[in-house]
Amino acid sequence: IFQVARGPCSEVPAFGYEDDTMADFEFGNDKWWEYVAFAAGEAKRRGLEIGMHNCPGYTVSGGPWITPENAMKKLVWTSAPKGSEPAQPEANLGFYRDIGTVERGGKVYRFGYTCTGSQCMPVAKSLIGRCLEADKMSAKAVNLHLDNVLAKDVGLDFILMDSYEAGPYDWTDDFREEFTRRRGYDPLPFLPAYVGAATEDAEKIKADMARTVAELSTERHYWVFRDRIHEKGMLFFVEPYGGPFDQCEAAYASDQPTTEFWGARPFWVQEGVVGGSPQLGGAVGRAAGRTVIAAEAYTAMPFQDPYVLAPRDFKACTDASFARGINRMFLHHWVHQPFPACRRPGMNMGYWGAHFGENQTWFEPGKEFFAYLARCQGLLQRGEELIDVLAVEDFGGRTDGVDIVPRRVFKGDNVCFPDGHCVVMLADMADDACGGLPVCRTRSYRYLAVPRALMSDPEVAAKAAAAKAAGVKVLDETSPMPKRPFSVVGGVEAGPNGPVLGTAREDCDLSCQPFFFVANVSGEAVSFDADFRAAGQVDLWYPGSGETEILAPVEPNGEYTRLHMSLGSQESVFVTFHCRCRPFSAPPMRESRRAEASSEKPVAGPWTISFASPSGAAAPERKWPSLASWSESEDQETRYFSGTAVYRTKFSLTCDEAKAARKISLGEVRDIARVRLNGRDLGVAWHAPFEVPACDSAREGENELEVEVTNGWHNRLLGDHLADGDDCEWGPERKHQCDMAGMQRFCGRGLRRIPEWAWNADGSRPATNRVSFTSWDYFTGREKLRPSGLLGPVCVKLSGGRR
Repeated sequence: IFQVARGPCSEVPAFGYEDDTMADFEFGNDKWWEYVAFAAGEAKRRGLEIGMHNCPGYTVSGGPWITPENAMKKLVWTSAPKGSEPAQPEANLGFYRDIGTVERGGKVYRFGYTCTGSQCMPVAKSLIGRCLEADKMSAKAVNLHLDNVLAKDVGLDFILMDSYEAGPYDWTDDFREEFTRRRGYDPLPFLPAYVGAATEDAEKIKADMARTVAELSTERHYWVFRDRIHEKGMLFFVEPYGGPFDQCEAAYASDQPTTEFWGARPFWVQEGVVGGSPQLGGAVGRAAGRTVIAAEAYTAMPFQDPYVLAPRDFKACTDASFARGINRMFLHHWVHQPFPACRRPGMNMGYWGAHFGENQTWFEPGKEFFAYLARCQGLLQRGEELIDVLAVEDFGGRTDGVDIVPRRVFKGDNVCFPDGHCVVMLADMADDACGGLPVCRTRSYRYLAVPRALMSDPEVAAKAAAAKAAGVKVLDETSPMPKRPFSVVGGVEAGPNGPVLGTAREDCDLSCQPFFFVANVSGEAVSFDADFRAAGQVDLWYPGSGETEILAPVEPNGEYTRLHMSLGSQESVFVTFHCRCRPFSAPPMRESRRAEASSEKPVAGPWTISFASPSGAAAPERKWPSLASWSESEDQETRYFSGTAVYRTKFSLTCDEAKAARKISLGEVRDIARVRLNGRDLGVAWHAPFEVPACDSAREGENELEVEVTNGWHNRLLGDHLADGDDCEWGPERKHQCDMAGMQRFCGRGLRRIPEWAWNADGSRPATNRVSFTSWDYFTGREKLRPSGLLGPVCVKLSGGRR
């Protein structure tokens, strides 16, 4: 549960909204708790988990109960020539405290601290300007915040802290004393160097300041959160990155480290990278014994998803994320809809996407996409991901294929080196290092990776030396990465970004051998050889189609078994090795997956197309001799149509063709399609190559094909933007940064106020040609319509026979 204002981020006041839909539901008031309790009760009744973000908006931890004395603080200073008195530094929000004065190089510096002024965002109108972020280095401030957040027990399962976006801070009330205790010297004489004076000790004071800030942030923010939330019987979920804290230690405090990835490649992701990386959350979470790594999934920039993204756009990044260890998706976003069902797409999260929820045009057929997530996550949450390399803190920026342990944890007693392995004792899983439990949980690694920079820490260096003495292979940034449990060895170009990615997991309840998830994230079919660190009978399960395949026995070569594999465009497979139940000379088992198609039977049309009327009236039929995009039609109703249209045609097959029919291939689909052949539902084609199995439904002679195709809201919204008679009042146009150079693009405008007619359940509104209603308008009128509908070519794929 997030309470997020309709406007985006800190720009909310600039919209000049004259209404506030959340005025009666201010975070933490009685009505708010009443509705949260209702939601929690419904979740329990339906067998669902439910959690809540810890403050209004999505950054980071604060609220109206935080006063300037308990808010985030920063160092401020003034200077004056030697012999004169510096003026008082900045006093933000009326708060200022002196630290002291220092004479350095002919100047006198006066140091103090004040509030940063950082506010939670985006928040309801009633909270704008009075929702300060709590001091992250003050246990007193953080506990005050949690006293309000945890005020009532309503049956929540977890509390979430989103990614850090509250800006820098570098001081707190007892910072000078804590710095002196931890670093061994008083920071005050060195603060001129910290703020820019050219001295030889500048780098040391900057590093020591950053380290102290990081330690206090972990201990007084993240660990206090963890302990208080655990006292309430809930779990603590964190997106542990983005701020001036130790991201490794923040991830270690989380019961379920949560990363993020975007539905379309954002500007800060390297060209060619597909999908999400576990980032520090996954790498540290595994080392801490967390078997589930979550992700804020499919977030989209305003110019990437003006209601155009659909499940077809999510397949590659989904599989790439699964292959990198993420195994629980938190969909971004699914906005509560307060309006009648006739007002679609309705409320959204300002200009952010991706747009899920019941008001999406493709919500019903898109349930097959949700089912795919559930099927994959059901297996990928079993057991533990197999990782060979344990790294100490940041290992040259690498988080893919390594686990990471924070420096302070590494120097402690819960990392040891028996029998040439690094073993992490998961002491947080039980009291007194497994006292009272029959088995102490551990994670074992084959390699230790220590960045050279950390070897200057005597305790780290001593621990690394002990690892070498025990026979552990120690790597640094220049060392080649060792071979993983799964690796591609031929047939496709190998690399960290595909086109074939994979992960290995081990679950002794499922098999005595590891199992693997392998995905082709490219748009082309691929054949390749792959090495799997396992042995035994091999079963393949394709989570997209549900098909299974039992391979002929393959003799392993040492630790690895090499398989020749073929995957279609954006196809994924689970590879399971079972203990040998039969000799390797046994004949191949019969496969349930049919042979690949060897020929095609075109389905050319003509087509009868029924477009569903927005009013619910009988759908008008159109006759099209061939397939084309709806957006190219001369008819305005068709050109701007958003929703579902049903295509129907007939075609003939010979007796042999009917027997050989393996798949119905739709060619290009914008954006999702359900297929029926001769009245039989063959399922939903939601991603490339947009094929469904024929399922013995083809017959000799005449066949009837029906395809329900759904596009997104984009074309209808653009058409309504261009129509005469606007019955909404909009705020000013906004722009948003879209690249690292600071270039900005137009990203739309929000409603200035919600019109009274929006609440009319009968759908009535002032005389207008508009059909849709939404709280955010993405358009200038210069945008292009998106291709929509069944574009083809459509064919029946035929095999040379069944196995």
